Amino acid sequence: MFYPSLPLLQQVTTECIGQHPSLPFFPTPVIEDRHLARLLSGIHSALEALVPTLELEERLLSALLHLIVRHAKGSVIPRPAGNEHGAVQRVRAYLEANFALNVSLETLATLTGFSPFYLTRVFTREVGLPPHVYLRQVRVQRAKQLLSAGGSIAQVALETGFADQSHLTRHFLRVVGVTPGQYVRGIRT
Repeated sequence: MFYPSLPLLQQVTTECIGQHPSLPFFPTPVIEDRHLARLLSGIHSALEALVPTLELEERLLSALLHLIVRHAKGSVIPRPAGNEHGAVQRVRAYLEANFALNVSLETLATLTGFSPFYLTRVFTREVGLPPHVYLRQVRVQRAKQLLSAGGSIAQVALETGFADQSHLTRHFLRVVGVTPGQYVRGIRT
């Protein structure tokens, strides 16, 4: 079961089509949609795994957008994302300077004056990655620098915004292709 609040549904619908509509109407109370089920399951798993706020918010907006576009009565087509290079560059600079923080989508949206939904779309369009994935890559690159300078894996994990050493290891392996321990042994030989 999934019960999003009415104001949240209206906000996503408004941001999606660029005008202030009434609440989306869903003609059937039960929706069978495997992709939506995977999106919602991913949110649940992310909550259990204590992922960063930015990733949770992006996952929720993505799931709600899918729900509204695919299942609300009437035609809801997302407005196209514009070219917002300057705003995207401000967000990138902020993420690079504040990589260790648990950044929220609302904080990033405030930097640009855009809605969180629109910011996510223009950032992803220009950078090729959603903001939370970009932030994760910035963290891994900074972790590489700190490990190269002799930092311990556990300390580097905390300094770069990862929850713990295993969280760093999982993402480091995904981005770099080796674990932090293997990386350290490789640079010492």
